[in-house]
Order: sequence, then C-alpha cells, then structure tokens
Amino acid sequence: MSGKDGFKRNLTAGEIVMQLLEAENLTSARRISNVVFMGIGEPLDNYDNLIKAIKIIMDKKGLAVGKRKITVSTVGIPDKIKKLADEHLGINLSISLHSADDNKRSSFMPINRKYNLRELIFSLKEYQSKEDIPVTFEYLLIGGLNDSKIDAETLSMYVKGIDSKVNLIVYNPIPAIDFHRSAASKVDFFKETLEKNKVFVTIRKERGSDIDAACGQLKSGNNKKDVS
Repeated sequence: MSGKDGFKRNLTAGEIVMQLLEAENLTSARRISNVVFMGIGEPLDNYDNLIKAIKIIMDKKGLAVGKRKITVSTVGIPDKIKKLADEHLGINLSISLHSADDNKRSSFMPINRKYNLRELIFSLKEYQSKEDIPVTFEYLLIGGLNDSKIDAETLSMYVKGIDSKVNLIVYNPIPAIDFHRSAASKVDFFKETLEKNKVFVTIRKERGSDIDAACGQLKSGNNKKDVS
C-alpha cells in the first residue's frame, strides 16, 4: 500500500534518526534496540543519508544501537550492495527476493529487469566476503504465483553456496491488487521442501493484520507528509 502513492522525496539523515527518537517517546521512553531500514522506499536509493543515519544510530554518543542489531532491507541493487560492503559497518543485509526465477521475478519486481538474479547473487557473495555475515532472503508467498514445489526447488538452488537464511512471509491482502494468500498447507510444504534441501528457513509471525497494519498493508493517512 505504501508504494501506491509513488515517490515524493528522500528522508534526510536527521529525519531518519528522529523517527527512532519519536518511537522511543511513544513507547514510554523504552530504548530502541533493533532497527530495520525498509518499508516506504528503497534504502539504498537514499544511500548517503542512509549511511549517515546508521553511523549516528550506532555511535555511542548517538543512540548506541549495536551493529548486529541493524538491518538494511533492499530489493537488490548490486552496485550499492558492493558499496555498502566497503563501508565495513558490520550490519545485517536482507534481500526482498520473492522469486528465484528471472522471468517470474521481473514480472512483479521491475528492479529485476535492470539487475538480474545472477548480478544480485554475485554482489551478495562479495558483500559476504568482506563482512562475513549471513544474508537473509525475504520471500513473500503469493497463492498460485510463487509457492509451487518448482519455486521452492529453484529457490533452494539459488541460495546454495551462500551463508543465508530464508524468511517466508505470507501475503497480506490489500485492496485493488488481485493477489491471494498461499494456503497454510502450501506454506508448510514450501518450508519442508527448503528444509529437505538443507536451507535454513523461518516463517515470519504475522502481526497487525487485524488493523490492516501487517507487512505490506500499512500506509500513511497523512498525504501532506508522505515521504519515501
């Protein structure tokens, strides 16, 4: 839902950090201990402000969040992933993959038409060679689109040879999009197929669907302040 309004502008490093400070204020001053850059917009497209914000968040005079408690989630931009590796920040990297088949991924993830899966995996191997941190592959299961046995086998082959885990996410419906949730039996079978192929896999626990705020559903109601 957040992507339907299109691009407005980038957040500054200060605005990114202020989001964390405001979150702490809203949770009765409980300290934020985990940070994930994802959601509205592509973090690596706002590279300079992203790096500035991460360094402030990590700094002992800033928010002092540990490097292994920070994750950058991206659709996969190879040149920026390689650049991030050269920063040597020691943070986690998460890839919104959703298909390990080039044709299929290109059909619903336009980024794959510019940077294909081969380019992406090479950049991830380079990232790991410099950071030595497991990569997480986020995989959204959409009924009848990418949840077949062949999809699971193709995914297993794609992640082979890289230290990683696959995080399965069950699609949460939104209006005007003709996608459907994978059946529970399909999700279990997909997970079992990955496990048989020695892939470390988890299923993300769903939260917030009762108020249309689960993964993929949340959207700002204040259009004047919407940013990417």
